Amino acid sequence: MNKDMDAEFLIKSMQKMKDDIYLGQLKDLSLDTDNGYSLSDSNMLAVNFDKFTKEAYCPSIDSSYGEFAQSVDALSFSKDSRTLYLIEFKNGTIKSKEKREITLKAYSTIVALHDLSDDCNMDFFRNSVVFILVYNSDKNPPAHCHQSISCDYIHTAVFS
Repeated sequence: MNKDMDAEFLIKSMQKMKDDIYLGQLKDLSLDTDNGYSLSDSNMLAVNFDKFTKEAYCPSIDSSYGEFAQSVDALSFSKDSRTLYLIEFKNGTIKSKEKREITLKAYSTIVALHDLSDDCNMDFFRNSVVFILVYNSDKNPPAHCHQSISCDYIHTAVFS
């Protein structure tokens, strides 16, 4: 199966996520409600994958999974639908425990997407997924965060 067909299968399987209740602007998806601080001011729409995972995906497997769900905050495709962006927002200090949790969220998201897409080849995820960590650089030294978070199967990009 070629890369374009894999993306097509994944997009089709994600159609239920495009319901208005799972779409949001990045500025809203990046909001730290405890501190009233948003890590983005972008109006770009993305899938609120954290919400989708807890409300739709996990309960479809087992009703008790929702409270333990691990996933990235947002998903977005490039304009040509060839690249899938996994986006995680972190306003707090990122220590070793949080680094492990962030990596787990990325991998768990890949597993969920693979599960949802049925026919999507793992090569699509290895070659066409970019993980983006958006974090508060006032609370985290940029070089420290970037060097310590890695995911073997996905390209990483870290923005502060």
